[in-house]
Amino acid sequence: MTDNTVVSNLPTILDKANKAKKPVFGSEIEQVKIGCIGCVGIDFVKLGNQTGKMAAKVLKGEAKAKDMPFETFDSGEIVINTKVASDLGIEISNGVKEQASQTFDKIEQSGENK
Repeated sequence: MTDNTVVSNLPTILDKANKAKKPVFGSEIEQVKIGCIGCVGIDFVKLGNQTGKMAAKVLKGEAKAKDMPFETFDSGEIVINTKVASDLGIEISNGVKEQASQTFDKIEQSGENK
Protein backbone atom coordinates (compact mmCIF):
# COMPACT_ATOMS: atom_id res chain seq x y z
CA MET A 1 0.00 0.00 0.00
CA THR A 2 1.46 3.31 -1.05
CA ASP A 3 -1.58 5.57 -0.90
CA ASN A 4 -0.85 8.35 1.61
CA THR A 5 -4.30 8.13 3.18
CA VAL A 6 -3.93 4.41 3.78
CA VAL A 7 -0.34 4.67 5.01
CA SER A 8 -1.14 7.50 7.44
CA ASN A 9 -3.93 5.36 8.89
CA LEU A 10 -1.99 2.10 8.90
CA PRO A 11 -1.84 1.80 12.70
CA THR A 12 -5.66 1.87 12.84
CA ILE A 13 -5.92 -0.59 9.95
CA LEU A 14 -3.47 -2.94 11.66
CA ASP A 15 -5.33 -2.70 14.97
CA LYS A 16 -8.64 -3.67 13.33
CA ALA A 17 -7.05 -6.41 11.20
CA ASN A 18 -5.21 -7.91 14.18
CA LYS A 19 -8.43 -8.08 16.20
CA ALA A 20 -10.03 -9.91 13.27
CA LYS A 21 -6.93 -12.16 12.93
CA LYS A 22 -6.39 -10.97 9.33
CA PRO A 23 -2.91 -10.39 7.92
CA VAL A 24 -2.08 -7.09 6.24
CA PHE A 25 0.54 -6.97 3.52
CA GLY A 26 2.49 -3.76 3.04
CA SER A 27 4.49 -2.32 0.20
CA GLU A 28 7.74 -1.46 1.95
CA ILE A 29 9.97 -2.37 4.88
CA GLU A 30 8.80 0.28 7.38
CA GLN A 31 5.24 -1.05 7.13
CA VAL A 32 6.45 -4.56 7.97
CA LYS A 33 8.36 -3.23 10.97
CA ILE A 34 5.19 -1.72 12.45
CA GLY A 35 2.92 -4.70 11.94
CA CYS A 36 2.30 -5.82 8.37
CA ILE A 37 3.05 -9.53 7.98
CA GLY A 38 5.22 -8.96 4.94
CA CYS A 39 5.81 -7.27 1.64
CA VAL A 40 7.48 -7.67 -1.69
CA GLY A 41 8.79 -4.17 -2.01
CA ILE A 42 11.42 -2.13 -3.70
CA ASP A 43 14.64 -1.06 -2.08
CA PHE A 44 14.38 2.74 -1.96
CA VAL A 45 18.17 3.09 -1.77
CA LYS A 46 18.53 1.16 -5.04
CA LEU A 47 15.72 3.24 -6.53
CA GLY A 48 17.51 6.44 -5.46
CA ASN A 49 20.78 5.25 -6.98
CA GLN A 50 19.09 4.39 -10.25
CA THR A 51 17.27 7.74 -10.30
CA GLY A 52 20.52 9.55 -9.52
CA LYS A 53 22.27 7.90 -12.46
CA MET A 54 19.45 8.98 -14.76
CA ALA A 55 19.61 12.55 -13.43
CA ALA A 56 23.40 12.61 -13.87
CA LYS A 57 23.00 11.81 -17.57
CA VAL A 58 20.71 14.82 -17.94
CA LEU A 59 22.96 17.13 -15.91
CA LYS A 60 26.05 16.07 -17.88
CA GLY A 61 24.24 16.71 -21.15
CA GLU A 62 24.44 13.05 -22.15
CA ALA A 63 20.66 12.73 -22.52
CA LYS A 64 17.49 14.81 -22.49
CA ALA A 65 14.95 13.79 -19.89
CA LYS A 66 12.12 13.82 -22.43
CA ASP A 67 14.01 11.32 -24.61
CA MET A 68 15.04 8.92 -21.85
CA PRO A 69 13.21 5.60 -21.70
CA PHE A 70 11.40 4.55 -18.56
CA GLU A 71 13.41 2.31 -16.27
CA THR A 72 11.82 -0.21 -13.95
CA PHE A 73 12.73 -2.79 -11.33
CA ASP A 74 11.77 -6.28 -12.33
CA SER A 75 11.90 -7.87 -8.91
CA GLY A 76 11.16 -6.89 -5.37
CA GLU A 77 12.62 -7.91 -2.05
CA ILE A 78 10.66 -10.14 0.30
CA VAL A 79 10.46 -8.82 3.85
CA ILE A 80 8.58 -10.65 6.61
CA ASN A 81 7.63 -10.17 10.24
CA THR A 82 7.62 -13.48 12.11
CA LYS A 83 6.15 -11.90 15.26
CA VAL A 84 3.07 -10.79 13.34
CA ALA A 85 2.74 -14.23 11.76
CA SER A 86 3.01 -15.91 15.15
CA ASP A 87 0.45 -13.55 16.71
CA LEU A 88 -1.99 -14.39 13.89
CA GLY A 89 -1.31 -18.13 14.03
CA ILE A 90 0.20 -18.15 10.54
CA GLU A 91 3.20 -20.31 9.71
CA ILE A 92 5.59 -18.82 7.17
CA SER A 93 7.18 -21.56 5.07
CA ASN A 94 10.91 -22.13 5.20
CA GLY A 95 11.06 -21.38 1.48
CA VAL A 96 9.69 -17.88 2.01
CA LYS A 97 11.94 -17.36 5.04
CA GLU A 98 14.98 -18.33 2.95
CA GLN A 99 14.02 -15.89 0.20
CA ALA A 100 13.43 -12.99 2.59
CA SER A 101 16.03 -10.24 2.39
CA GLN A 102 15.00 -9.09 5.88
CA THR A 103 13.09 -10.72 8.72
CA PHE A 104 11.76 -8.93 11.78
CA ASP A 105 10.79 -10.69 15.00
CA LYS A 106 9.16 -7.79 16.80
CA ILE A 107 6.65 -5.05 16.12
CA GLU A 108 7.87 -1.48 16.43
CA GLN A 109 5.59 1.33 17.46
CA SER A 110 4.60 3.53 14.53
CA GLY A 111 6.93 6.53 14.40
CA GLU A 112 9.36 4.99 16.88
CA ASN A 113 12.77 6.66 16.88
CA LYS A 114 15.49 4.46 15.51
